Amino acid sequence: MQANHPRLVVWFGEATLSYWVASSSGLTEVPDARTLTRLLGELPVPA
Repeated sequence: MQANHPRLVVWFGEATLSYWVASSSGLTEVPDARTLTRLLGELPVPA
C-alpha cells in the first residue's frame, strides 16, 4: 500500500492497534486493514 501511495506515510501503531495515514491534509487513524484498503483505494495513485 505504501508503494502505491509514495506521498503518504502508512504505518501500524502497536500502542493503538490501528493503522495510521499521514498526508498533506493531516493524520488519519484507521481501525483495520479492510478500512485502510478502502481508504487508500479512494485516493488517486500518482503517475
